[in-house]
Amino acid sequence: MNLELQPVQSGGVEPRRLPALQWRDPHSVPPEKLRGYIVELERACAANPESADRALPWAERETLQALDLAGNHWELSMARKQLQTIRQQWRNGSQKPEWSGSLTRPTLALLALFLISSLVMLWNH
Repeated sequence: MNLELQPVQSGGVEPRRLPALQWRDPHSVPPEKLRGYIVELERACAANPESADRALPWAERETLQALDLAGNHWELSMARKQLQTIRQQWRNGSQKPEWSGSLTRPTLALLALFLISSLVMLWNH
């Protein structure tokens, strides 16, 4: 099994640039090198705090593809765990909803209800 990272075509979606990984297993790397990488990632997150919300749809698509391509039980369990974490972030509100429609109709309906209720109140008095 090859432990080197392989380039993956993202289908036209360009993720934010992260430092290059030279390993997959964090236990095979000296702790000081791992600490340095974690600090670098924390700086990148602090510089772009909204990047996690934009990355969730892309990460979910890529993880679903990883599920299909998993070659052994370990890869399959890692992809499932990652997908579970991504979907938990969706549920916990880390993703802002997108407004795809106009609010004109609901606003007009609410105004009509207020008008009708006001007329009913005036009619009864």
